[in-house]
Amino acid sequence: MGTWSAPTLEPFRARTDPPADAVLDALERDGGVLAVHDLLATMERWSPVPWDRLPVAARRFLDDASALPRWIEPRLLRVAEGLVLRCGHTTVAAVACASLPMRYATPGAARVLAAGGVSERLAMRSVAEAVGFVVDVLHRGGLARDGAGVRASVELRLRHATLRRLLVTDPAALPTELRTPGTLGAAVASLPWNPAWGAPLNQADIALAVRSSSTGVLRAWERVGIATTDDDRAAWTHAWRVVGHLLGVEEALNPLDPVEAGTLADALFAAARGATPEGRALTAGLHAALASTLGAAPLSGPSVTWFLRRLLGAATADLLDVPTEPAAAGAMVTSVARARTALASLARPVEPRSAERQFAELLGARLLHRIARLDRGGERVLFHLPDALRTAWDR
Repeated sequence: MGTWSAPTLEPFRARTDPPADAVLDALERDGGVLAVHDLLATMERWSPVPWDRLPVAARRFLDDASALPRWIEPRLLRVAEGLVLRCGHTTVAAVACASLPMRYATPGAARVLAAGGVSERLAMRSVAEAVGFVVDVLHRGGLARDGAGVRASVELRLRHATLRRLLVTDPAALPTELRTPGTLGAAVASLPWNPAWGAPLNQADIALAVRSSSTGVLRAWERVGIATTDDDRAAWTHAWRVVGHLLGVEEALNPLDPVEAGTLADALFAAARGATPEGRALTAGLHAALASTLGAAPLSGPSVTWFLRRLLGAATADLLDVPTEPAAAGAMVTSVARARTALASLARPVEPRSAERQFAELLGARLLHRIARLDRGGERVLFHLPDALRTAWDR
């Protein structure tokens, strides 16, 4: 098990992804920063991305990066896929209320995520994209050869490289076409980057994003009362280790053991966390989106506050300016949960479930219904839930 601290993680904040960055070197050499912008625009427009429309260097990279590691264990992947089947709606809530806010609480990530704008509508798009990635990865066969999760991971890796290149472009040297932000690429290219944050989308940043979906979701399940076995935790960690490999994360930051993965997650977050206007604005947009998803009831907002604070903890919630929890919210959610359990038990024996878990299941189900109706624009499907998952989650 590694011993992690800010000093031991510091070198990784300067390291990026040389194979992916080499693709951008070739594009910029031949077509300047506009060629980088155009690659990102193509990837933003289409889903799935038509690889035959990409430059040759990008296609070759994606083919090479899709190779699965020799250490992959199909049995553990099947266990992880089973967890998504079993914990579907709660996983959706965990991604929205734990994984995404962890990224908002780190200055570099918040800066990038806010580049395209901040609003309730954009927050819902972020939820849809984050949940869609989890579905691609952990729907049956997602991490098999040519699986949807493999494809989504390597495309995200290349997208990270394009964003990284645009972030280090001198705004004063931008061509006229990119001076007025009208696309994500133009908006990103116009942002000044603070060297104190390390290299944009560096190894530590990407490793923390992976850990937010791995350790972050495991801890969210635990906090709402979902029991997992040692094998479950090993399988979930293994699946996200495969994703880390496909995203270009170095082996040192891609642990096998769930306990070591948790230790690394804590160290990465402690080294990177910080309050920013962008992080607070992203969180406010997310809070509004979650509350409106629950409906117009007077306590929708306070109940979202209660749940966010349960999953994030007080320190991270305060850093993100999550409102102070109203005393009535927790009591209200608990009372409703008890009433629902009592009513359900009249028809059949029911498994006792905490108020947190019942709220997570309700919120996750409402989020799925809402994001399924979002329109991404262009030729891109924002979110698709496979029939097998829809059937399992609606039981």
